[in-house]
Parts: sequence; C-alpha cells; structure tokens
Amino acid sequence: MPCAQIFVTLRFIILDRKSDPHAIAMRNIHIIFAILTVLTLHATQRVEECIARFEQYNSVENANMFFRALDEEHYTDSLIIFSKPVHHDTICSNVWYWVADYYCNAKQSYRRSIEYAQKALPYMQQVKNEEWLSDCYALMSVSYFYLSDWDNAAKYGKLCYEIDVRSNDMDRISSSLNTLACIYQSAKQPETAEKYILKAIEYAKQADNPQRLAVLNGTASEIYHSMGCDIRALKHAQDAYDIEISLHRYEKAAIRQAQAGSALIGLKRHKEAYATLRCAIDTLKAHGNFRSLAITYRKIADTEAALNDTSAAIRHYQNAVDFCQKVGDLYNEAQAHAGLYAMLRKSKPADAMEHIDRYNEIKDSLYKVGISIALADFDAQYNNTKLKEQLQQKDDELIIVKKENSKILIITIVVICLLIILITVRIITRRYRIKQIAKLREEYERIINGEKAEQHTEEKTEHDKGMSEADTMFLDNVISIINAHLDKGDVSIDTIASELNLSAFQFRKRIMLITGLRPQEFVQNIKMTRACYLLDNRSDLPVNEVSQLCGYNDAANFIRSFKRIYGITPQQYRSRNTLPPDN
Repeated sequence: MPCAQIFVTLRFIILDRKSDPHAIAMRNIHIIFAILTVLTLHATQRVEECIARFEQYNSVENANMFFRALDEEHYTDSLIIFSKPVHHDTICSNVWYWVADYYCNAKQSYRRSIEYAQKALPYMQQVKNEEWLSDCYALMSVSYFYLSDWDNAAKYGKLCYEIDVRSNDMDRISSSLNTLACIYQSAKQPETAEKYILKAIEYAKQADNPQRLAVLNGTASEIYHSMGCDIRALKHAQDAYDIEISLHRYEKAAIRQAQAGSALIGLKRHKEAYATLRCAIDTLKAHGNFRSLAITYRKIADTEAALNDTSAAIRHYQNAVDFCQKVGDLYNEAQAHAGLYAMLRKSKPADAMEHIDRYNEIKDSLYKVGISIALADFDAQYNNTKLKEQLQQKDDELIIVKKENSKILIITIVVICLLIILITVRIITRRYRIKQIAKLREEYERIINGEKAEQHTEEKTEHDKGMSEADTMFLDNVISIINAHLDKGDVSIDTIASELNLSAFQFRKRIMLITGLRPQEFVQNIKMTRACYLLDNRSDLPVNEVSQLCGYNDAANFIRSFKRIYGITPQQYRSRNTLPPDN
C-alpha cells in the first residue's frame, strides 16, 4: 500500500466519529495494520529489491547485499557474509532457502515461500547436505499446511521425516513427527495424529529440548481437544504454557493460552475460557501475530456464543473471518463462517445463508481423496521403520496370534521377548549416553577452569566412579587436542588420532566404548559446549567470531546447527537471562 494511501485511510478512520462499537473495534485494527505497514514498508522493499537483484545475477556481492537487508530488518541473529570464494550451488542454496524462510515466517506469504524453496532444492541436492534438504522440505510442508494443501504437506513432511530418521537425531525426528501429526489432525484423523505426537514428545524429552517440548505439548492439546479428551488437552496446554513462560517467550505463551481456552470450552468452563482467551488476544495484538489472532478470535466467539452474548460473538466471528482472509487460513475461516451462520440464521436468514454457502465452498476445497492415499502410504512406511518395535501392538493382532497353532505361538513369544530385550538394552544405552554427555561437559568445564584432576576426582558422582582413571585421562587429552585445533580452525578425526598415536580405527573404537558416541558426535558436542561457554562468558564476541572459534567457517551453518541442537539461535541463548519479566 503506498504511503499516501495509508495516511488517507488513517485520516478517514480518525475523522469518522459516528461509527458503532463494531466499527470502532475494526477501526483500531485497521490503524494497527496501517502503522505496521508504514514501519515495515521501507525494510520490505529493501529486501525484495535485493531478492530481485540476486535473481538477475547470482553473485557473491548480491548475496551479501541480501543478507545485509535481512540484518537491517533484524531477521537474522547476526550478519551472514560470504567473505571468500564460494561455490555457486552453496550461494544459491543459502540465499533461496533464506528467501523462502523470510516469506513464510516474516511475510506469511506461503505461495512465494514455496516458490523460492523449490528454487533452493536442486542446489541443495547438488551440495548433498541432508540437513539443509530436511530443513527445506520441512519449510515446504509447513507452507503447504498453512495453505490447507494436505497432499503436498504430507508429501514433503514424509521426505523430511525420512531424512531425519537416517540422521538418528532425536530432536529433528520429533520435529518431523510434529509436522505430520498436525497434517493428520487437519485431515480429521486424530487417532493417528495422537500416535505421532506422543512419539514426538518422547524423542523431544530424550533430546532435552524445552522449546520443542512446548510446541509438541501445544499440538497434543489440540489433538486431544478434537478427540473430546479435554482434561488431557488442558494438561498439555498448561505444560506448554509453563515452559514458554520459563523461557520468556510471551508471544508463544499466548498461543498456549488460546489452546487452553479451547480445552476449557470443551469442559464447558466458559467464563474461565473467556478470561484466558481475552488475555491471549491482548498479547497477540501486541506482538502483531495475526494468524494466531485470527484463530483466537474464533475461539472467543465460540465462548461468547455459549454464554449467549450473540452480538459479541458475531463481532468476533467477523474479526476472525477478516484476519483469516488476510493470512490465507481457509480452515479457520470456514469455522468462523459456520459460527456466523449459527448466530444469524434466526435474525438475518439471508446473511446466514451467505455464510453457510461460503463454509461449504471452503470445506469442499479442503479435503480431497488424494490425502487419504498419501497419508496411508506414509503410515505404512512409518510402521516399517526402526520405530515400529516401540509401538504397541493392536488388540486385533493379539487375537490373530492366539488363533495360530502352538508352533507359531511359541515363535511369536520368543520374538516378542527378544524385542523387549532389545528395547530395554536400547533404553539403557540411551540413558548411559545422556550421562556420558553430561560427564563430557563437566570435563570440558574443568579443563577450561584449570582445575586439577585430583580436585575433580573428589566430586565424582556414582556414574563417574564407573569410569577408569585411564579413560578420564584419555578424554582430557582428546578435549584438549580438540580445543587446541579449534583455536586454529576445524579439526578432523584423523588429526586427533594422530596426536594420540592411535590409528583412526583405534580412536573411533575407544571413544565409542567410553562415551557411546561416534567421534563426529563427540566433536560436535565439544563444539557446541565451547559455543555455550563463549556465549555465556564472552559477551564482547559477536556470533560470527564465536562460530569461527568453534571451528565453523560459515556463520549461517553454525547458527543452523546451534538452533537444531538447542532449539534457539545463539543470540537468543546469549540473551535468555536478560529478557524483562512479564508484567
């Protein structure tokens, strides 16, 4: 919208003093939109000009200009710059991915996000970086999901999941399962969605990622609400809210309040629901989160309808329709039209029919036959992965087993016992690995602080006493070697083994016996532990320099790796204790 038009609109809104209360409320909303448009117009034009320039010529200079524009808009934690000759595929994969991410998350322009993600894909395939591919597929799945295109959302969600399973990264797998749970939920298959979200929560707990756990609990709340299990829905929403508040993520906490409001509506605790949703709306307005605001307006209208406040319900249903149309949320727009039909069918039947016609039009466009095929295909593949041995067998399968002859029954019992043993061993191994990582971080802190081994020995835990003195000294040497080489740049497994007078094979074998980690995972943990130490203790170092001191030549890759492991960016980690309290 041109600036002149914005100010004309503002003048018209301010001068119109004879509006009814609904018009006054909508006037305030329009004012908010106009002010936000004025504030972001210049920055948006700058970013889009840089995108257009890069499309004309894929040069390092144009790429750096684009990242400077993102930095000016405070979209990235730190300035991403290509400071040396970079392969063309690497430049294009980075730029097009960030363009797609910008349109999805900053502009909520999901079709353009998909367009640029599809541009990034062939370059990422050439670079052969599976983590980048997974991130790109996840972005496309989310964008298609917001456009209510369940077929494509399931397609790219499945591709993302398949890559993450190969990585054996619990945090990434939990994220993929959350996306798929949302797709099943939207496709009216909550029982299947429940299976995936519970598995996702399990993996997020193992990965110790509170940010991810908050999101997953929010999804679980919505799934259980759709199943009519509102006590469980409320519990998950409250757990998610508590996590968000502890992390000072107040906008996200408002979303969890909206989810709690849905559960309270289901429990017919309408006054509590209204108060909760009212608080959520105020916070979402302050943060300009219009997509969540649209959903929350619909929910508070449902509450007002239950409390027989018809005029307020009609006003908020209309607000929900307006916001849904602005952000392209067809599903919630349809629900808002259904609410308007219920409110108007007696007093204004002609208007009510218009809303029910729009509801049916949207509903017909949302659900296709193809989605059942796509989801069934993925479900079959999911049940054939390593995760299958952790899923409960269905009752009808047990009945079939009982009807088999005695020989097959004995074989089945033996197989089940073996599976139980394998799962038990796997759980014990994972717990041991988590304790070893904690031990590794303690060793790192000890070396950084210059403590002697004898001093540290006095503070050993039960688990520490299980590690021999030789193993402790070996880990000390390995950590020291890694730190020494990170000061000069990156470090390879062969380099570490050579300095220990071991072959690469001998080093890999010993490090896995002591820690349960592959050498690459061990080095990655040291890098991330070092990054946390520097972010906590060296506030004078910008994120770019922290990435170099941790062995990353590419700051963008460092930020992506840090966020994948901890769920937040390095800058958010650094400022997590400096955020103001919630008033």
